[in-house]
Amino acid sequence: MQVRADGYTSPGPQTFSTEFFAGIKVKNIEKGFIVDEGKKIKIPIEFTLPVGCIYPLNSPAEQFFREKSCFVDLYNAIPKYQKDDCASKDLQFLTQKCKVRISNSNWNKQHYVEIRGEVDQKVNIRNRLTFLRLWSDASHASTITNLGIWNNVHLPDIKVLINDTEEAILTSSCYSHNDPHMRTFDGTTWELQDNFDEPSAGEYIMYKHERLPQQINAYFRECNPGYPALCNCGVAVRSANSLFVANFCETKYKGEKRVNRYVASWMCDDQNLVVTESGNTYKVQLPSGTLVEFSHRNVVYGNEKFYGIQNIDIQPSQFDFNHTTGLCGRFNGYNGDDFIEQHTFINHPNDIWRFAKSWKIEQKDSLFEGKLPDIKYFLQEYCTCNTPATKLEPPSYTCLKSSQMNKCRQTQTAKSVYHASCITSNYRSKRDVSEIDYTDEKPPMYPIIIEPEEEHVRKAKKRLGWKNGLTDEIAKDKCQRAFAQTISYSACSKYVPSVNSTDYVEECVEDMKIIGDDRFLKVTLENFASKCLGNAKKMENLTTTTNRTEVANGTEVLKPEQEKPVMMSILEIIEQSTCPDNCSGNGICQEGVCRCDHDFFGIDCSNEKTKAPLIETSAFESICDSSKRPCKTIIIPGLDFYPENLTCKFRPFQFMENETHIEYQEKEEAFTNRGIYRSLFLMFCEIPDSRSRRSADLSTIANGYFISISNDGLNFTEELAVVSFDARCYSCNITGVCCTKEYKLDCPLRKIKVADDEDNTINIGIGIGVGVVVILFIAGVMFLYFRKRNKKTHRGYDFSKEQIAMSDTQKDQQLQE
Repeated sequence: MQVRADGYTSPGPQTFSTEFFAGIKVKNIEKGFIVDEGKKIKIPIEFTLPVGCIYPLNSPAEQFFREKSCFVDLYNAIPKYQKDDCASKDLQFLTQKCKVRISNSNWNKQHYVEIRGEVDQKVNIRNRLTFLRLWSDASHASTITNLGIWNNVHLPDIKVLINDTEEAILTSSCYSHNDPHMRTFDGTTWELQDNFDEPSAGEYIMYKHERLPQQINAYFRECNPGYPALCNCGVAVRSANSLFVANFCETKYKGEKRVNRYVASWMCDDQNLVVTESGNTYKVQLPSGTLVEFSHRNVVYGNEKFYGIQNIDIQPSQFDFNHTTGLCGRFNGYNGDDFIEQHTFINHPNDIWRFAKSWKIEQKDSLFEGKLPDIKYFLQEYCTCNTPATKLEPPSYTCLKSSQMNKCRQTQTAKSVYHASCITSNYRSKRDVSEIDYTDEKPPMYPIIIEPEEEHVRKAKKRLGWKNGLTDEIAKDKCQRAFAQTISYSACSKYVPSVNSTDYVEECVEDMKIIGDDRFLKVTLENFASKCLGNAKKMENLTTTTNRTEVANGTEVLKPEQEKPVMMSILEIIEQSTCPDNCSGNGICQEGVCRCDHDFFGIDCSNEKTKAPLIETSAFESICDSSKRPCKTIIIPGLDFYPENLTCKFRPFQFMENETHIEYQEKEEAFTNRGIYRSLFLMFCEIPDSRSRRSADLSTIANGYFISISNDGLNFTEELAVVSFDARCYSCNITGVCCTKEYKLDCPLRKIKVADDEDNTINIGIGIGVGVVVILFIAGVMFLYFRKRNKKTHRGYDFSKEQIAMSDTQKDQQLQE
């Protein structure tokens, strides 16, 4: 500014005021901001000028006008020039509808855009760089004219660096392997059966989030009679009111040995559990990004066998940090507080049995029963905000209260999972999701009952040391040699340090000490390879290419210089070396999955297509109640089903009711129908409609079939018998091959019988009434007949002439006449 006198005098010296920025200021915009994955930061915004409007002072409408009519909306989103795909959603916004509203009443206060770094579940080569855009839009602004100076404001894009934190997460897996061998999130390994004399079978909480409605339970049961060991047989995953259950547990039901073979889910709210399946492995991702992975298989040694879950691995996310409880311990990078008791919150590093027992739950609270206790929780709403397709418009956004993870993730669920409906369940009153749809596809679900004598593995079974000539040195040498001979060992040990092979060797030695043999050795090798492959897929640095093309005997082999190298990444090399049992020599390994030769199939290519599958009779439901299910599809549990050529052979029979008894009859010749593959452990046999219609004879009270299964249409299993009938009226037994009448109160035939009895009563009444009328009619006819006869007998006698003495009154009346 310069000052001069009137006229044309020269101006005085220049005077400068303090520099003043007029507009919207973002502090530290030149340097940008840094946010950790899963963490939140606030980006400060300051208006240096008032949001000015004309309004009536001291009016009741003043405050409303200043807040609701006099405002500027500042939108925030990720710029469009960044990739518009799932991988680019690097930021989540906590601001409502992707905007900050500044009004006349609060313009001079501090405002913030609150953001959080997206968790991509990968160990990135470098930190991710993204940008944040702030702008205003005239077409969606206040209609007050003098606010036009704030319209179409476009601030420079703000640089945001997302700091990768997944490397620490990668080494923080909690697991339960085989017998089970346990590991906490912070790396403490311990043996469930070593820390007390009587390992207790039952259901335990492995993981529970203190703030989010998330929980993972495992079921441990005795699996090797005569040995003090428990095995994993079931996994249940809860997120709010949604539930996923995999149950392979043996139990007793109505006095008989029964086996569960089912994987089911109840998605009862928007707490999406993303379930994927590959071979014998399931992965369940919770909304927080927490991942549980487990594999199921058959372990056979001589005449002994056990089908169950070989490993349960839980990978935490950033949202789990310092918020986890259960057998997995508190995830905080410090293993000194891994054994906190559930109710007292006291750490028991020297009394692990007390710690473990506190996380065992009662049957009434079991997730395997499908009952979900009510819980209260609050979830922050997070939005993904993107700039619009046309310039200077409000951003497109998606806001979710349920999920803290990127919603662009895969949502397809494995086909082998049975999806139960919450609408038709008892879920409304007791959060009970055990009652599921009226359908033949519902697998048998037997309650897991622990007998009193099974509650604790008896002390008599406590191991007395090494058996069968094994020693610690012999077992360790055998395990180490087995690991060194696998193709995966060299690549995984060198490139995936987050998977410690030493822990797995110790598990192998522990198994041999407990059991006295190496039956679990192959399982342990598979657990190691699976964990290595899973972690390798999260490491971006392993996706870079190299001229290494194959791995032989654990050593990387380079192509000779004269040959043109085939470019491969370390990840591809690992993927080709981590298949189960190296595909048994009957196939090739691609991306961690066996591609079997023509005559073989299975997750490890060990099954021949010409062999019949194995049927699990203890899991087979031989009775079908036609009042509750259509009984047109028969569920066959077992193993080694070949999907391409499954064949069901039916040999029909029926029970017929006549006037005196119920008799068994075998019907026409056997017929076949194509089998339906559902999973490694389940298939369906459908009864053709034409056969169902033939069974509609009114005298047929039950229809049955002897069913056998084949993988090639030639070699069949032994027959299974199934019979369908109305259990309200009859009771049938396959073992005794008989049916009997049992009319319950709701039996339709009972109602028909009652109606018939009522009809008979009415008919009897009508008959009696007609009989009475007939008798009276006959009596009247007879009376008239005898009267007429009497007149004929006394024909000369005139009754009119008979004189009867009259009274005095009668005489007076006669005189008057």
